[in-house]
Amino acid sequence: MYIKESLSRGNYRVRYSKSSENQFFPMHFHDGYEILYIASGSGSCFIEGEKYEFGSGDLIITNPNEVHSISICANSERWHISFRSAFLSEFISESYNPTQCLSMRKVGTQNLIPAHLATEHSLDISMNNIKNLFLGDCVGKETLIKANLLVLLHGIDHIIRKNIFTPQSHALSDIVSYINNNFTSDITIDSIAQQFFLSKSQLSHSFSKSMGISLKSYITQKRIIHAKELMDTSKKLTEIAFESGFNDYSVFYKAFRLALGVTPSEYRNKL
Repeated sequence: MYIKESLSRGNYRVRYSKSSENQFFPMHFHDGYEILYIASGSGSCFIEGEKYEFGSGDLIITNPNEVHSISICANSERWHISFRSAFLSEFISESYNPTQCLSMRKVGTQNLIPAHLATEHSLDISMNNIKNLFLGDCVGKETLIKANLLVLLHGIDHIIRKNIFTPQSHALSDIVSYINNNFTSDITIDSIAQQFFLSKSQLSHSFSKSMGISLKSYITQKRIIHAKELMDTSKKLTEIAFESGFNDYSVFYKAFRLALGVTPSEYRNKL
């Protein structure tokens, strides 16, 4: 059984989840930031090629468009808070941005904050305050959630600036990093295999097994994410397609519609 409760006000959501069975969520990405607090239990996740094992009291943070998958062990309890920058817009200025602690990270690094640091900096208290506000019914609920989120982000900022978590060095991480740096060019499974001195079948099998998504699909996702970022410009849709790594507009059109459920022009019209 999957238990989910949500509170949505456009730019934020608080959610509780628990399952009596193991769960796996394949590679995906969000439009906003997400902070996942493991109240109890354990699991693992792949974020941009980096693997993290987590347990009770740990926090997992992901930025908009940071591609990740997650495996959750049975009976694990977790709280999520998802939000867009617009949720905290009144606190953002030239001299201060509360989300900087999340966006300043290199993609796929420092995504896990271990329980001992979370406790040391009272992140668990902030998450529990947000949880209790979500479950309660008080005047100014959204404002109080914002206040506790700001305190939470301040603690995360302090941890990230003071602690450098060295990512593991392994072939998959190198491959993902290579793709992230080159997906706008004409890279293929063959060219990546040659770059890392692997056979095409070996590369495809190991990538799919570890990431839960095919290599081709991962490259396409990264290109779609980049195309979304270019939609709020004056560039023509054909230019966006080619600058995102698609060498054929019809391929871009089909991939975009499949990924987001709308055509490129429909997506742009909603901005």
